[in-house]
Amino acid sequence: MLDAGQMIYAIALILLALLPDPPVCDPALTRLFTPAAPGRGRYEVCVIDRTLDAGRPEGFTFGTVEHLEALDAFGAAGSYDRARLARLYGGRRVDVLRGWRRDASALESITLLSPYPDGALSRLQPGTMIIRYRLSTLIAMSPFTTSTDSTGSPDPIVVSPNRGPN
Repeated sequence: MLDAGQMIYAIALILLALLPDPPVCDPALTRLFTPAAPGRGRYEVCVIDRTLDAGRPEGFTFGTVEHLEALDAFGAAGSYDRARLARLYGGRRVDVLRGWRRDASALESITLLSPYPDGALSRLQPGTMIIRYRLSTLIAMSPFTTSTDSTGSPDPIVVSPNRGPN
C-alpha cells in the first residue's frame, strides 16, 4: 500500500506521462532550413511527433492549411539541397500552416510543415516541423544617453513604439 507522499508522486508521474512531448529544437535543422545570418531576430527549428493540427502552439493567429510543393513550402532561404528535397518528396505536397503573434516584447512568426524531412534529407518524418522567427521589439537605451535637443537638457530621449520620440 502506498502512503500519501508516494501516492502524490505516482499521480504526478502518471500526469506527466499523459502530457504531449514538447518540441525538440535542432540546431542542425535550423542551419539547414533558415537564413545563415538573419539581419535581425533569430530563427529556431523544432520538431514534434504530432500532426499539424495537434501541434499548433497556443497564442498564435493562424491562417488556413496550404498544400504546397516542397520547394515552395521550404522556400529559398536555407542551405538545403533543393534537388534532393524535391526527390525526397517525389511530388507529394507538404501541409503548411503559418501563424503569428505579437506581445509587448516581440513579434513572432511560425511555420508548421508536415510531413518534414530528416536532417540528411533521406526520409520523411510523420510529425511536424516548426520554423519559428522571433524579432524583438524592445529598444535598449543606455541610462547615460542624453537628449539631442538644442536646449542641452540631460533628459534621455524616450521612444514609444506607438508615438515615436517624445
